[in-house]
Order: sequence, then structure tokens, then C-alpha cells
Amino acid sequence: MSLLKRLKFGITENVIDKIVNILFRFFEPILFINFLGVSYYGEWLVIFTIPAYLLMSDIGYVVIGINQINMLVERKKYRDANLIANKTFSTILIFNLVFSLLFFLAFFYLNKLGAFNLNSISNEEFNKCLLIFICFIFLSQLNGFLQRLLACIEFYHLEIRLGYIYRIFEILGFAVAMYMGFKAVGIALSLLFVNFIFLFVNYIFLKSRTDLFKFKYDVDFTYIKKHFEKGVFSMAFPIGNAIKNQVTLMVIGSLIGPVAVVITNIYLTISRIPSIYTGLSDGVLKIELAKLYISKNIAKLKTLFTINLIFTFLFAIGSIFILTFAGQFLLKFWVGDSVPYIFNVFIIFLIYGIFNCLFISSANIQFSTNNFVKIAKLYLVFNFFYIIILFILIKNFGLIGIPVSFLFIELILFLSALNITMKIININFLYIMKSFFSLSILKMVLQKLNVFRN
Repeated sequence: MSLLKRLKFGITENVIDKIVNILFRFFEPILFINFLGVSYYGEWLVIFTIPAYLLMSDIGYVVIGINQINMLVERKKYRDANLIANKTFSTILIFNLVFSLLFFLAFFYLNKLGAFNLNSISNEEFNKCLLIFICFIFLSQLNGFLQRLLACIEFYHLEIRLGYIYRIFEILGFAVAMYMGFKAVGIALSLLFVNFIFLFVNYIFLKSRTDLFKFKYDVDFTYIKKHFEKGVFSMAFPIGNAIKNQVTLMVIGSLIGPVAVVITNIYLTISRIPSIYTGLSDGVLKIELAKLYISKNIAKLKTLFTINLIFTFLFAIGSIFILTFAGQFLLKFWVGDSVPYIFNVFIIFLIYGIFNCLFISSANIQFSTNNFVKIAKLYLVFNFFYIIILFILIKNFGLIGIPVSFLFIELILFLSALNITMKIININFLYIMKSFFSLSILKMVLQKLNVFRN
């Protein structure tokens, strides 16, 4: 299958995936607010950030392993690819056993000390949810690993398809649980049940498409030690996101209240609508950029990266322009009058959405080729400063301090990621600007896409 066809199939499936995810994000607040109320929904959002921490239990070895497998398959080193798959699979098992216990103890005592400021969700419910989340994340990691292997053998579109089918069953599980009168524990159990079913589904799909991967327990401590630094720094992104999300919700909840937590969550969701494009393109592009990088096809690599960055910017600007005028109507249609529309806060969140997209597209080649250590270090440092900035701005300016904090940090992250990537692929900002201000961007794209037909 040609690169152009893989991009076409991958993006097509991503279109459906984004539609499903938008619908999921649309119906989730409606379900929770209708069945459980705004305050309870705010507290559920606080505890549901915990799985983001638990995702760190693989210490980044899934990301590192998948990137290696993808490049080994491209070089037709299938035996080595299977070996790395077994080492990655075994590493997941070991680290989950160790870190699940540590995470349980940490969050158990944090809740006991009142760090999450929960009123509607009891300590007993919290502890049960925590145990369920540990099992849920372990199954999620295994499911994600199996799906990503499909992408490595040129079935990226199937990885995405299985992902959005899972999301459909997830929202149905939420709906059934709440309709039956369950609250936090029942909702968490619905997630666990759906993941258990999909573990079998993903395995069957993988085995039906290839006989390359024959799984067996193969712990290699030399392999673990060799990739430990990259593994640790790959965790900068889930750690940074988890800390950022958790601290944001905790600070907002304690200084402004649970309604402000819901406002922030809803506004952030809308501001990330421009990321529809990055979600459509960057997943498949990461795979293809890695293949071009390992095969030293630099000309195609530069072209594909530049086209994607230009399209990201254009789509983000267009989306923000539409949302500026349609945002109030969208918000009212979505959640009625339960979440207020605050124009200046909303607009700053939208601008943040532009730079969030550009950061993702600028850094995708670093993530896919295991060259992410430098941006990972910067990501951790900048998110540490974000916490300080957030606290200061909320104390002094209230709600508007939240989007300003998001925007400032995301702008710095984008510029840093772009600078690192330009050095990796040996281009400069002038090259990007010349491509952008060509007489006909569409003509340039059509001409360059012909390069990818073979």
C-alpha cells in the first residue's frame, strides 16, 4: 500500500473517530448533569483525572517499544520486531504490578488528608473507584499496545476504528450505569467491563491480520536499563498533563468552586475543537514520518512535515473564527443555562486552542522517532511554571487567569517544539514561511502529494 493510500485510509478513519469523540464529549456532560447534577459532575471530573497518573505505570516503555517496532518493520527486521514486542509486553506487566501499589497508597492518603476536597463522593466510594481505575488502566495499556501493533503493520486505520468503537461502548456504559441509578463506583465498573471485552476483540483482530507477533513472557533487564532514560522522560507528557489537569481542577475547585471546574472543562473541550485536524492527521503522520526518517528519505520528510504544519494552522484559524461567533449558541445548545457564557474567558481559551494544535504538529516527529528527551525536559519545566502562574493569576484576576495561564505556556511550548524539529530535519523558519506564502498553497500541495503516490 502506498504512503498516500495509508494517509487516506488513516485520515478517513480519523474523521469518524473525531465525530464519535465529539459526540462523546457532547453527551457526557448532558448525561452527568441530568442524572447527577453539576456539583457531582465536577467531583467526578476531579477523581477521573486519577487514571492519567496511573497511565504512567508503564514508564513510557510502550511508546518506546512501538516506535522501535514500527521502524524495524519498515526495515523488514521482523524477528527483531517480535522480540521488542515481547520485551515491551513483559515490561508492562512488571511495572504495573509495582506502580499500582504505589499509586493506590499515594491517592488513598491524599484523599484521606482531604486533598481532593470531595463532598458528594464518600471515602469508601473513592477507594473502590481507585481499585477499579488500577485494573482499568492496566487493561487500557494492553488494549492500546495491541491496537498500536496494527498500525506498525500498515493497519493504522483498524487501530483507529477499534478505538472509536470502544468509545461508543464506553458512553453506552456510562448511560446504562447512570440510568440504573449507579454513581461513581458503578460508572467506573462500566469502564472496566468494556475494557475487558475489548482486550479479546483487539487480540482477535491482530491475530487475524498477521502472524508476525507471537507473544511470550520475556523480561530483559538489560533492555529496561538501556531505555530507562527515554522511558522516564517519555513520562514527562502524561505526568505533565496529569499534574496540570489535577492541579488546575484542585486550585479552581478550592478557590472558585465546583461550578468553575465544570466551566473550565466545557470551555477547554470547545477550545480543542481545532485539534480535530491534528487528531485526523498526526496519528498516521507519526507513523509515516518515522518510516521516512529511518529510511533517510529526507526530501519527503520535509515536505510532509511542512504541509501538515501549514494545514494545522489554517484549520485552527478557521475553526476559531467560526467558534468566536457560534460559541455562545453552541454552549447554550449543549448544556443550556447551567454553564454561563463568559466572552473574554471563552476567547482566550480559543486562542490557546490554536497553539495547542501547532505544538502537537510541531513535535510529532520527535515523538515518533524516540527523539523527545529535550522537549520532554522543557515540557516538565514549563508545566511547573504553569502551576505557579495559574495560582497567582487566579488569586489576582479570578476565572480569566485560567485561560491566560494555558495560553502563555502553550505558546512557549509550540515555539520550543518547532525549533527542535527544524534542527532534526534541517529546515529553517524561512523555508516554512516560503511554503506558506506560495502563490497557490493548494497547487503546491497537489504537486507535492504526487511524490507520495509510490
